[in-house]
Amino acid sequence: MEEYKRPTFSVDLDPADRDLMLDTEVVVSGKAESYAGHPITSAQVHYRVVRQTGMPYASRRIWWPGWDEETEIASGTTATDKNGHFSLPFRAIPDRSIPKSALPVFHYRVEVDVTDLGGETRSTKSIISIGYTSVNLQMPLAETMAIDSFGRIPIVTTNWSGQPVGIKGTVTIERLQAPDNYLRSRLWEAPDKHVLTLEEHRKLFPLDPWKEENLIQNWPVSEPVVMSTFDTELRNDFVLPAEVRKPGAYRITLQAQDPSGAPLDLTRYVQVTDLKKGITPFGQLLSVYSAQRPFEPGEKAVATLASNAPGTLVLVEREDKDGAISLRQWLHADSIPALQLPVSEENRGNFFLHAYAMRYGRCAIQTASIEVPWTNKELRIEYSTFRDKLNPGQEEEWQMKITGSKRDAVAAEMVATLYDASLDAFVPHNWFVSLFPISYSQNRLSGEGFSASSSRIVALEGQQQRIPVQHPKIPN
Repeated sequence: MEEYKRPTFSVDLDPADRDLMLDTEVVVSGKAESYAGHPITSAQVHYRVVRQTGMPYASRRIWWPGWDEETEIASGTTATDKNGHFSLPFRAIPDRSIPKSALPVFHYRVEVDVTDLGGETRSTKSIISIGYTSVNLQMPLAETMAIDSFGRIPIVTTNWSGQPVGIKGTVTIERLQAPDNYLRSRLWEAPDKHVLTLEEHRKLFPLDPWKEENLIQNWPVSEPVVMSTFDTELRNDFVLPAEVRKPGAYRITLQAQDPSGAPLDLTRYVQVTDLKKGITPFGQLLSVYSAQRPFEPGEKAVATLASNAPGTLVLVEREDKDGAISLRQWLHADSIPALQLPVSEENRGNFFLHAYAMRYGRCAIQTASIEVPWTNKELRIEYSTFRDKLNPGQEEEWQMKITGSKRDAVAAEMVATLYDASLDAFVPHNWFVSLFPISYSQNRLSGEGFSASSSRIVALEGQQQRIPVQHPKIPN
């Protein structure tokens, strides 16, 4: 790297640390600083602000003209002060062609070029997101979760730049009533009109949904479970009382207001399972449960299989190193005891449990990865002495202590490097070393499953025959 190309300073923009509103002035602050820690003063700062519109997932189903286009809304020039700081003002103008009801979020990309007195230029950029509500209310829940994980409901409230914001609100949890009988997944869209009544359909096609009663969003409420409050200023979750933590289907609703009084509403649907007791997600032909923790040689990994369709026959296989199948067995899903899988030294790097089932015109394949890490090869590195401020030309010695996974003394070889951090401006310098192999599944059955196909004319004995069929009329 030639010396004249080596960067001597960096530019950083501060995150938005307060609630921002549309149609108001936004001030972005930043700092130019040398790698030695000295401020870059009297440097020229050129900036531009470009707006792009983002849409929530639900609103993307409707195409809004120009929602993904970029528009420059501000540009200008300023200078750094004696401390290397600078400020960039712009007005957060929204795209008024998109209605507020679509809940758009506007992303303002701030691009900055800083040139010091020596003519060196360094650039950076940042994105500031602002919506018609100043708070982004989130509930990061999986659609299906185990009963052991149903003790707390995570509640995350941030501004649109990702900075935490504390608000108060209410949480409502309701238990839903799933259909009584097993319903398999559709292979085509639900019809908009029905020739058969619900009773006729259940008699002729007991495994298929009549309308959309297989979707959790359409299940009726069987009973309210919890009605309470939350405050994300104090904690970012809601803890469920122990007596209501039961398997089943739930609708969870959060309601709050942002600091400006705009309403915030969020609803999530979740199915809580207990595979140890054979309680699986509704309509799921096959489920596999194994403890999500690492196992050590000498232990036994426990796996449980369950099905929402009683009497389902399951093929179980264990895949060890290099795709070797050490277990192959046919079992009934509603009478399978917990599988005890011995773990040995040869299993380090993981092994797999595969389960296959086919019933009611549906194919299910599930794989559980059993983690067996290389803990016998782990090393711990600790600094005994470390000094992060040095003078030019100063000699320094850093001392490190290396121990095994149980903090025992080991004989080891080490490679270390010292480099100029300014070179990270071109390519980040890091090492990724993986000396011990991790196994990936190499020997698993695949199934094409079942699908819907368009009608075809079939030739019989070399000739095409057209057979007239009188279809029933669809009532008005």
